[in-house]
Amino acid sequence: MNVKPYKYLGFILVMYALFAADTVAQNTPRPCPNIVITGPAGISAPGDEMTFTVSVAGPSEKQFNYSWSVSGGTITYGQGTAAITVHSNIAYAGKIIEASVFIRGMPVGCPDIASESVPIDYALPTDCFTDEFGNLDPDDVRLRYDSFFIELLNNPSHLGVIILNLADDEKMDKGNPRVALILGHIKFREFDIKRITLQFERIDYVNTKLTRIPPGGRMPTCNDCTMVKASDL
Repeated sequence: MNVKPYKYLGFILVMYALFAADTVAQNTPRPCPNIVITGPAGISAPGDEMTFTVSVAGPSEKQFNYSWSVSGGTITYGQGTAAITVHSNIAYAGKIIEASVFIRGMPVGCPDIASESVPIDYALPTDCFTDEFGNLDPDDVRLRYDSFFIELLNNPSHLGVIILNLADDEKMDKGNPRVALILGHIKFREFDIKRITLQFERIDYVNTKLTRIPPGGRMPTCNDCTMVKASDL
């Protein structure tokens, strides 16, 4: 039988083209996943809790693991996950804190490190004055404390300070009726007693001041005072 030499040439060329295209597709690197890391917007205050988050978008079939490091402050939550919380303090006022993450599981040849920086303000937070009062009926005093607790609940990172100016014969413990009222009302309202600090100072008149301290803020100054955590009384 006489077979024409080019009878199957078209079929062979088509199959070769398909094989070549498949080989090229297999050998062409896939695009790298896109890494995006975000931190707090603007300038943070000394003592702020800062959150850094990383996201990896794009073609990948692998599970990622995250290892974080920071140039300042302390990682308080989230190490090993896609989001961390970093706590700064007064020592970092005016500096820049950088958070870096190493991502395990990225495709070979793809970037696996990202970082984000946050400037820390020079200005230190000051205390936020809330209320001041003298001798009042106990029920009126409780209403003042209720308002104070609400302010603290609205500012969950703030510390509450109750400044008690004492007469010469007043005690600095729960044997003092003013202190007993405070402790009793904290318990009655089921407020977190660890967030309250009492400051005792002896001056020539009796009154009470309520203030809250933001993260990194300094306690109210006084000449000769005693600071006591409410939880220690």
